[in-house]
Amino acid sequence: MTRLLNLNDIEMYSSYLQEAVYALKDGKIIAFPTETVYGLGVNGLDADAVANLNMIKERPEGKEFTLLIKNKTCLKEYVNNVPEDGKKLIERFWPGPLTLVMPSKYGGEIGLRVPKHKVTNDLLSMANLPVAAPSANISGEPPLLNAKAVFNTFKGKIELVLDYGISMMGKPSTVVRINEQKIEILRQGVISQEEIYDCVICREVGRDD
Repeated sequence: MTRLLNLNDIEMYSSYLQEAVYALKDGKIIAFPTETVYGLGVNGLDADAVANLNMIKERPEGKEFTLLIKNKTCLKEYVNNVPEDGKKLIERFWPGPLTLVMPSKYGGEIGLRVPKHKVTNDLLSMANLPVAAPSANISGEPPLLNAKAVFNTFKGKIELVLDYGISMMGKPSTVVRINEQKIEILRQGVISQEEIYDCVICREVGRDD
């Protein structure tokens, strides 16, 4: 049975977050607010949990989930070298609504984000693990902005929903693929294309040096 936990109950805030941490570490799926939209999340190191998340999202196979990490220092666990433009974007927009897709130190690519939301940040700090976290919706449907909508959509399919009111930005994160040769905006979200260009100054989408 899916539980809806009200984090606005100050006395229960820490206990409910700890319950969410236990669920993550037990391979369960949870939902929680971010500054952008509500997200679903699992332990990003648990392949079975990630597979279950993919199933309830009804997501096409082969599409990787973004990993939420607690701070910039965690980057070194996933990426050997951050491209110079990536460093500029991180300096300006992290923590915040920017997902960076970069070459992974383990091969292929990886999408990473450091969020800027009290609940998400507290959850990541307490769990001390990366959280694979797509938006809380069925693939192809609009992202959900409040806990009740998430609960109604995924009731019986996930362990719990952390309710902390409406996600105020109302749009997903902007997703930027970046390597040493070029940048490419894969999804424009909260951060505009112009803001990305203003930050990196001299490159256009998809244009090599």
